[in-house]
Amino acid sequence: MGKIIFVVTLLALSASAIAFSDPTRPPGYAQSAPKTSKTISKSKQPLTAIFTKGKKRFAIIEDTIYRTGDTYRDAKIIRISSDKVLLRSAEGTRQLTLIPNIKK
Repeated sequence: MGKIIFVVTLLALSASAIAFSDPTRPPGYAQSAPKTSKTISKSKQPLTAIFTKGKKRFAIIEDTIYRTGDTYRDAKIIRISSDKVLLRSAEGTRQLTLIPNIKK
């Protein structure tokens, strides 16, 4: 009889332990579903730099160097200006813009 009470007590404790929250979790933390690639690409700033060598311009997008005419994610780079890159794909035209300098 003592073993049965012991086993029932252990089961009850383990079931209630599942309901406890993680004490190391930051306050306000809510576990969410993993982000899709569309969500990630919209929230991330892919264009990190534009530089010029002679008369040619180059853009660094997601740690890769591109020039006019190259393809980035199924879109053709049609223009690189001093602060943005113009892309054309089957979905239309869009631009990637550099973050402006922030004055402190």
